[in-house]
Amino acid sequence: MIKTRYRPYEEKFILFSDYVEKTIKKIFILVLILLIGIQFLLCFESFRKEFIPVEKMEGSASKFHHTIDYIGRI
Repeated sequence: MIKTRYRPYEEKFILFSDYVEKTIKKIFILVLILLIGIQFLLCFESFRKEFIPVEKMEGSASKFHHTIDYIGRI
């Protein structure tokens, strides 16, 4: 008698857990596809220069750049 009392709860829990599991799988697949897509786009120099700020700064000296001599003084 006690088992039949909780039967609807168990069925609802199974449905809910299936929904959560499917949602997590969809999110994981979406993130994986985005990661692969962005990594693919980073292979192209034109994309990197346009969207990655570090690429624009590469090769230019910082205005706060100091030379450290062999003793370690600035």
